[in-house]
Amino acid sequence: MADNESSGGLKAKDLTDQRNDALREGIKGLFLMNGGGAAALLAFLQATWTQKPDLVSISVFFLFLVVALSYALIAYGLRCPSCGRRFLLESAGAKHSNARRTFGMDHWASAIVDVFRKGHCLCMYCGAKIRTR
Repeated sequence: MADNESSGGLKAKDLTDQRNDALREGIKGLFLMNGGGAAALLAFLQATWTQKPDLVSISVFFLFLVVALSYALIAYGLRCPSCGRRFLLESAGAKHSNARRTFGMDHWASAIVDVFRKGHCLCMYCGAKIRTR
């Protein structure tokens, strides 16, 4: 049986490499579709900017709505691995002494700024470091 396994077929590393290549190509396709959609949206906004300003304001409103709903879903779904609380939703009550407030913003906004600037943030409830990269 050991001879059969070693004589033919792909090894586990080969299968992993094939899967990684397929995923990489799929991600490239998603980026192309996303970029194409963004270019189409910009072309649409540019074409309607002077002709139909009401349509532009409605489009911007719906874009804002989509971004806000996306943030709400992400904030509701993410939890601190240490304490299990939602670290992007700030509730009333005491915060941990290590909780940061950047530029006078609330704790949740400071967490978002820290994620973009540093790649991690601190949980406002337990003070644990949450890595995002």
